[in-house]
Amino acid sequence: MKKWFFVALCLPVFSFAQQGFTINATIAGVENGTAIKLVSAEAPDKVVAETKASANSFVLKGAVPEPGVYQLQLGKSSVTIFLDNNAITLEGNAADARNVKVTGSKSHADFESFISTFNPMFGRLQQLQAEAQKSGNVSQQMRAEYDNINTEIQSKVDAFIAQ
Repeated sequence: MKKWFFVALCLPVFSFAQQGFTINATIAGVENGTAIKLVSAEAPDKVVAETKASANSFVLKGAVPEPGVYQLQLGKSSVTIFLDNNAITLEGNAADARNVKVTGSKSHADFESFISTFNPMFGRLQQLQAEAQKSGNVSQQMRAEYDNINTEIQSKVDAFIAQ
């Protein structure tokens, strides 16, 4: 009886331990034998998983300790993905790695939504800061635009979190 109780207690632990990600990719322009590496955006020297490409495709399996931003290195190009321990599919061209399509991950879809919403605003803030540094003078209009963008960012962050 104790033996079966122990087995039943350990089953959930074993099922969690076996979960991980699978990346199925078809990327035109990736030559046979090209080293494919998945690295953390926070620690690019740490390889999370690796494989070799064959006929413009590859399968990469592994596990990540928590969802996060990773770089999938495809030889000379790379794809930024938000990865969790689920299966995803990538399709695209290595020459246009920024437009590789990632499907199968709600986390990555949320990440893309975040990027498309906030990057233009962050870009405009950086532009305003550069203009202010260059001119050495911060006009009232520039300050008002800066404040408006910050207010818009905060509003969109609140809306994004509420989703």
